[in-house]
Amino acid sequence: MKKSISFITLMFLMLSLLVGCNVESDELDPASPNPVSDFEYEVNKDGGVTITKYVGTDKSVVIPSKIDEKDVTIIGLGAFRETKIVSVFVPTTVKTLFNTSFAHCEKLEKVVLSEGLEQIYSGAFSECSALSEVNIPSSVWFLDTNVFKECKSLKAISIPGGIKSIGESAFSFSGLEQVVFEEGIEYIGYFAFVGTNLKEITLPDSVLGIEYGAFSSCAQLESVTLSKNLVYFENSVFSGNTALEKIVIPAGIERINQTIFKGCTALEEVYFEGNAPEKYIMDSENYPNQNYNYTIFYREGAEGFTSPKWCGYQTDIWE
Repeated sequence: MKKSISFITLMFLMLSLLVGCNVESDELDPASPNPVSDFEYEVNKDGGVTITKYVGTDKSVVIPSKIDEKDVTIIGLGAFRETKIVSVFVPTTVKTLFNTSFAHCEKLEKVVLSEGLEQIYSGAFSECSALSEVNIPSSVWFLDTNVFKECKSLKAISIPGGIKSIGESAFSFSGLEQVVFEEGIEYIGYFAFVGTNLKEITLPDSVLGIEYGAFSSCAQLESVTLSKNLVYFENSVFSGNTALEKIVIPAGIERINQTIFKGCTALEEVYFEGNAPEKYIMDSENYPNQNYNYTIFYREGAEGFTSPKWCGYQTDIWE
């Protein structure tokens, strides 16, 4: 009798383990969406469905592509905000993630966004401190402010070229160490990558402008390759980057403010591809105690530079 009971117990335990394994492997199976009862929703003005609130208890969520025979097209304002979900699959029908739709989900680790998504609004994933795995589909053309702000576990991301302008503070104070900027991006927003752990950046030649403080306080940033077609960068773009030792300024830049390199204590060499910028705005009035000790290198024959000094800097020919 004891042997019989032991055998039954053993079989029950093995079956439980197998069932557990199946659940784990299917946790984000698009073919097995969560039941409609897990969501509050409404019909939006375009005739699709907006999910307004997640009321389920599953930690791994597969959002259905249809509810009441209508496409689910929008994840609404704060719909999943502060829930305990760990992973989520967003189907191809969804076009828009509204403000703070997944914000403050402290346990959220994995997000799968499908092709078809077009717009990600402000703070959609802000302060999701455990988020380490997320993709931005190539169909996305709008990336708003604070989208991944303070996502401390996010180490790498690829930003598709359909996004012409990266929103203000979009990745600020996240854990980013690597970013791929795809060709097509034109503008990097205010403080977009401030306080991240980026070690190097390479901007495609489609980039025309970099806004105020976009890459400031990136203490580990050592290598910067700027777009050849860059027209402007605003104040403090690279300020506080204490590991940056040299940088090449493209020929199209006409105006530079000294604060771009404020606090770049390791910076020794600044190379100019073209003529001297028409305006080099000195910063001694606002920051009189700042030491800017880098040497300016320019091409032989470049116009506007002077030797042995230009705007108070030591100069040399770039050979």
